[in-house]
Amino acid sequence: MSIDATCFRRCMFYKKQDKCPFRVRTTWVDEKSNETKTVWDCAPKRALIMQMNWDQRLIGVQQSVEQNRNVTQKLISILGMLVKDLEDVKKLEE
Repeated sequence: MSIDATCFRRCMFYKKQDKCPFRVRTTWVDEKSNETKTVWDCAPKRALIMQMNWDQRLIGVQQSVEQNRNVTQKLISILGMLVKDLEDVKKLEE
């Protein structure tokens, strides 16, 4: 996942580079190149971007859970019919 800087001079909260109350430095090491990367972020913007990302992921998880629930309901119905049929066969044999 690519992370772009979200702190811009056009931001209405951006006064001076060192005094912006929302400016946060994020540093990490890239796994592929072992290069240290630093990004200056606007905390409210980054939080909003992360929230939108998590919302999309949660929607995907919810859809997956709903699909599994539907399959499970069908399986339970089929197993119930099978048990009933086996009980009927057992009664006929007696």
